[in-house]
Amino acid sequence: MFRKESHTVVFDVGSSTIKIIKGYIKEEIINIEHYRIFHIPQDIVQEGKVVDKKGLSEELCKLKIKASDIRLLLSSKDIILRTFQLPKMELSEVRQAVKFEMSVLLPDEIENYIVDGVVIREYKETSEENNTFIMYEVQGIAVERKTVTDYLDCFSKAGLKVNVVDVQPNAISKLLCHDHFYMRKMNGTVLKNQNIAVLDMGYEKTSITFIEGKKIFIYKILNKGGRDFTKAIAKDFHMSFQEAEEWKLDNPFSSMEKEEFKGKEEVNNLLLEIIQELTQLMGFFESMCKDKRIGYILLLGGGSLMPICKKYIENALQVETEYLFALHSIYIKELHSANHISFLANAIGALVRREKNHDGY
Repeated sequence: MFRKESHTVVFDVGSSTIKIIKGYIKEEIINIEHYRIFHIPQDIVQEGKVVDKKGLSEELCKLKIKASDIRLLLSSKDIILRTFQLPKMELSEVRQAVKFEMSVLLPDEIENYIVDGVVIREYKETSEENNTFIMYEVQGIAVERKTVTDYLDCFSKAGLKVNVVDVQPNAISKLLCHDHFYMRKMNGTVLKNQNIAVLDMGYEKTSITFIEGKKIFIYKILNKGGRDFTKAIAKDFHMSFQEAEEWKLDNPFSSMEKEEFKGKEEVNNLLLEIIQELTQLMGFFESMCKDKRIGYILLLGGGSLMPICKKYIENALQVETEYLFALHSIYIKELHSANHISFLANAIGALVRREKNHDGY
């Protein structure tokens, strides 16, 4: 598997699975030649951090992958994102400016973080003296250095050299906001100039990303995921964990009406916690953004495949919610299940580069 060295291989490492894609982009078309969703023991990676380096190295060795261009995708509560307005400058100067700006915002010494900056857009600004300046809007990204080096050590011990490290909110924003409109509504409608909230519900956590235009406005980790739904269902409906894991995706559960959940405290509390978190974030977003309202909510990850999540979020927030968007100019060879798109979207986004709209981008 993955024998050709001319393609890019992306690893999206979660707490229960590693999602791997092999692909390339040619003339704005994304081609995925192979993909794999590989299950790993649940005590190797927790909350986006490696807790068992030996275990992860051994799991990576089992994959027997050879590639010259490997990218690693991270999702962790330690990812910090901020937006800055800077005068137009060389890319090397942008990175230095971002480091300076981020240094006063980070909870620890900047030496303990890997910091980078991405230019989102170039625009003109006029001063009170009627002077015009060319400005950059820049997304600053910081990740705890130890988190990154732990992953890189594991890949190195497995004989894999990582060329690029990306982060989940940046990857999904590239896929959603690219000028080629790779992801669209199921009816084919383009999500142009729309504010989007992305809920990526993994096994043990849910990442929440609010995107304003092409800018990541909010990124937050909620320590609740698909595992918590399984535990809640098992307790409320008196099932084993495995029975609840299978039942939560079935129609009998997803088609239950609100009245039928009366007395089911664990499930109700979990749904309520997610709704309350989203409500607070949406309130903050609407108070701070120029375009006040979130237009769409996109659900990703294995947990999002529970139809009940879409139904309750849409009803509670009165915002159109999709748990599967249509792909445009993305070709996946031998897609085993349409549901797999929810697992692979972030990794596909890691293949994408931002548009080169100006020098040094």
